[in-house]
Amino acid sequence: NYIPEPSIIDESSLSLDPLQKEMLLEENQMLFRELEQMVDSVREVEAQVVALQGAHELIAKHVMDQKETIQEIRSTVLEARSNVKSGNSSLRKASDRGVDFRIMVMMFLITLSFTLLYLHFFY
Repeated sequence: NYIPEPSIIDESSLSLDPLQKEMLLEENQMLFRELEQMVDSVREVEAQVVALQGAHELIAKHVMDQKETIQEIRSTVLEARSNVKSGNSSLRKASDRGVDFRIMVMMFLITLSFTLLYLHFFY
């Protein structure tokens, strides 16, 4: 990248014939169009990045909402599990009491029956 001193450049080296000027003009226009296309592409990418950022923020918000919902569901499930265990325990106790009660009623009825038979036999 050698840049010559301004005093070294002479006017004759800068003069171009019309064909060279036209070729340079066309090349400049082509480069300008390419640059405009690149700028447009960069703007499109920038717009897409902004849209992705908005989508990311929305997704992050929904994930946080879901996290809270999942924590609530977890606590509800743990509470329900505890309630089911307690209910099962109560059902076992009630079942055991029901069996004890039926045995007591049966013993009372058998005793009452024998008492009636005994009383009927002697009177």
